[in-house]
Amino acid sequence: MKSPQQIEQAIGQLLYLHDCVVLPEFGGFIARKKSAFFDQESGRLYPTHKQIGFNKQLIADDGLLTHHFALVNACTFDEARNEVSEFVRQLKQRLFNREQVTISRLGILYNDTDFLIQFRQDQSVLFYLPHFGLKAIEVKSIVRDEVEPRKIKNLTQINHQPDAIRLPARPVIWLTKKALQIVPMVAALVFSGLVFINSNHIGSNQMAALGIVSLENAPLSFGLPLTHPKFARFTSFRQVQNQTSVQQEAMVFLIASSHRSIAQAEFEAMRLQDLGFNALVLERSKSGLIRVAYGQYETVESAENELTEIRKGMNEDAYLLVE
Repeated sequence: MKSPQQIEQAIGQLLYLHDCVVLPEFGGFIARKKSAFFDQESGRLYPTHKQIGFNKQLIADDGLLTHHFALVNACTFDEARNEVSEFVRQLKQRLFNREQVTISRLGILYNDTDFLIQFRQDQSVLFYLPHFGLKAIEVKSIVRDEVEPRKIKNLTQINHQPDAIRLPARPVIWLTKKALQIVPMVAALVFSGLVFINSNHIGSNQMAALGIVSLENAPLSFGLPLTHPKFARFTSFRQVQNQTSVQQEAMVFLIASSHRSIAQAEFEAMRLQDLGFNALVLERSKSGLIRVAYGQYETVESAENELTEIRKGMNEDAYLLVE
């Protein structure tokens, strides 16, 4: 008899191509496709492969193993059949002697207490031709160190100082450059205002259309009653959630913009102050917007004069806030 490893090798080769290989008068190995899965006990990830089982009822010789053995080893069909028969005889004898028979790259055959043949597959060989060469991958769990949560400072503990908006200190050179940029703009605004006041070429209807004054030459109120509200000035140090006490003044405001965020409103106020305005941040309106004003005025007339100049070339959306 030739080496038994040649027959074991032939069985393994056939299981890559077929789903059943029969050992005559002994039993058949059945291959069933199994999808990829993760084995939690072994911690391994298995790709798609063939799961091999053993059926002792399949004893009829279909000639598949014999024909393949004869083709590979260049022998006749009868010689190959004799080799397979001898391999089966020795296999039965070893199992009768309570031995565990290991078939290379396939698995282990053994008899249980009732002399029933059992089979345990070798998981290192997957027998799936499209995934030839792939093996199970060992997966290790990632252990992360516990991170202490960050402590967030409570906003209610911030110092409340509603007197004025404090700006960071600026170098002297920077202030000088800003002054040189602002002076020409202020001079141009003053000159334009004087020319506009002395001009008689714009009729009352045209001025009403431009939104400067009403047809009755009354101060512009934008549909709001001319009462003097009391507004509270906010600063970056205010207490947002619990507003207990604020300084109140009766004023008319020239609004530049509205913001949802307090930080954006304060940034816009600082930018306007850099341009020379006495900008300030007003309290949040009923609609939830925080308004930034160019300044505050004692009378509506003084605010309207400033509004006219700002609308000409700086901010067409500026408006008066009067109640």
